[in-house]
Amino acid sequence: MDKPTPQKTENIPHSGNLPEGMRETPVRIFPESLDEAVNRGLTHPVPPAETLLTPKKSKLALKIGAGVAGILVAAGAYGFGAMSNDAPKNEPVATAPAEPTLEPSIAPSVEATEPTPSENFETIMVNGEKLSVADLEIPSGLDAEELGTMIVADRFSSWLNAGAYEGLSKQLVSERLTWEVKLPQLAEENKATFAKALYVDGWETKTQLITSADSFKEANLGTLEWYTATQWSGDEKPENKEGFKNWKTIDGVQEVAAEDGIRVIDVAYTNHTNSDLNRGPSPQVEGGVYTITLEEVDGTEKISDISVR
Repeated sequence: MDKPTPQKTENIPHSGNLPEGMRETPVRIFPESLDEAVNRGLTHPVPPAETLLTPKKSKLALKIGAGVAGILVAAGAYGFGAMSNDAPKNEPVATAPAEPTLEPSIAPSVEATEPTPSENFETIMVNGEKLSVADLEIPSGLDAEELGTMIVADRFSSWLNAGAYEGLSKQLVSERLTWEVKLPQLAEENKATFAKALYVDGWETKTQLITSADSFKEANLGTLEWYTATQWSGDEKPENKEGFKNWKTIDGVQEVAAEDGIRVIDVAYTNHTNSDLNRGPSPQVEGGVYTITLEEVDGTEKISDISVR
């Protein structure tokens, strides 16, 4: 009688962020190939999610500004606050519904590389729609309240959640990537698009704009990680009624200065998440005030400086 071929296994380190009593070392079983995985019928969760799914090992810290409602930490002078330490940035990635192809949790792995935007991308997914740089620019001629609301409540909130949509799992499978590769790539594409739409040309040389863009990128990555951890796991974790989201609302806008095509506005805001509908974190920082300097450029308003307090 032929001896059965042993299955490949891999010990997955537990998340160091979890309380001691909740730590475990799950084992994930890998198919030999994509075809084998499909032939074996891996189109639905097989073992319980806690044993099939693996803690994510993102190389990037999940950062958030006092002005960015959401995930973990960014640096001091810009006023960023941390989420609670027991909210795991290494939350296991939920198994996405496989219809009709391979589950993302067992998608073929790709050698890790430094995340970069995919070549020749022209649009990004924002609130389920494909939008370009032109779609995200701020038109000139708005009054102070309209301007502050469009920048903070609309564009900044959209940046935080960009890329999080129901079809993301199918996109992952079609590209034969892993979440560890795909999500940082999305965050880079979103950063490139929003920065070009919202900031002045040459923003890469301005310290405050670099800090702002990098912090939004990390907060967006954190949102994407929490979204993929909660969007498709409701069967195993009933508390995840919908995917994680975070956003901002406006408490007030004041125009500080306006002269020769340059405007300065203060925008008071409050941070929100839908953590009452999933395991995602609540905002650690309740809100704050942005001071935003804008220049009129070719019929648009471009941010030339930004700070938060």
